Amino acid sequence: MNNISEKNQKAITFSLWIFLATITMLFAAFTSAVIVREGQGNWNYFELPLILNYNTIALFLSSLTIQWGLVSVRNGEYKNMKNALLITLILGLFLRII
Repeated sequence: MNNISEKNQKAITFSLWIFLATITMLFAAFTSAVIVREGQGNWNYFELPLILNYNTIALFLSSLTIQWGLVSVRNGEYKNMKNALLITLILGLFLRII
């Protein structure tokens, strides 16, 4: 990324800040919509299926293992990288099965 001019770097940084502001505003809008909707009194509550907990845990663990693999490659630890990718694959297959 060293070959990017300073002008382009500033444009990229500004665009990233605009993107983050947009995401923040969307989150605030959706959150306020939920709060207003709940306040109307006819909000339907329901119990989430237990499988969503397993799905969330598997996604979180696969994120950790793929990051572990990336760090291992950068440090030249290819055995750890293979282990991390294998675990990530197994977690991905678990997500596919459930």
